[in-house]
Amino acid sequence: MKRKIRKTKRKKRNKKILLKSFLFLLSLGIIPLFISLVMDVPVLFNNYKRFTPEILFSTAGFLIFVVVFLLFGPPVKSYILEHELSHVLFAFMSGVKIKSVSIRKNEGYVRTEKINMIIALAPYSFPLYTIALIAFYKILKIFFLSSVLSGIFYFVIGVSLSFHVIATIHYVQIDQPDMKRYGYFSSLVFIFTWSLIVAALTIALMFENVEIIDYFTKSFTHTYEFYERLFMFF
Repeated sequence: MKRKIRKTKRKKRNKKILLKSFLFLLSLGIIPLFISLVMDVPVLFNNYKRFTPEILFSTAGFLIFVVVFLLFGPPVKSYILEHELSHVLFAFMSGVKIKSVSIRKNEGYVRTEKINMIIALAPYSFPLYTIALIAFYKILKIFFLSSVLSGIFYFVIGVSLSFHVIATIHYVQIDQPDMKRYGYFSSLVFIFTWSLIVAALTIALMFENVEIIDYFTKSFTHTYEFYERLFMFF
């Protein structure tokens, strides 16, 4: 019986090692895409010749929260709530049964029937509060929304996006079981690559005339060209 248990544990350990090794190699392959996504960010705003009020309000909200964060530190409970609700959302979207949810002052967890990389790492890349605010703003705009109220919304949306970005950067530096499961290096590469993709889509939802298709086309083209040159070199 003990031999069987040891054998099972060894198999699980070997599977984890294989998974982490595969993800490490895959993350190395994704790095050129990440660099392309960073370098091509200006493409999103090719149609803008000047700053619009919406961009100014949201940028002001983003920068003001950075200052607040530096002065007062992270709003822990708000981040835990966003983080755990994101686990719940992506578990639900993946069709995975949620067993239990706990959200406390300084910690939280979500227990699911099974776990995958999307469920585990999505909270670090998905700005739940920002998406919820944008959806609420779009619905409200259908009925009535003054220019003053619109400016306030964009300011708050900027604050929420800043909250997600800054808090995520802060918390990924702390021991995270979600990231440990898949390896820190691989997790960071996936998180920051997904974050750029989600951020671009979020910006496209926030502002009109954003060149989202052109942005992704150029980024993937530049990634393809990099690998083409690499293969030609060898």
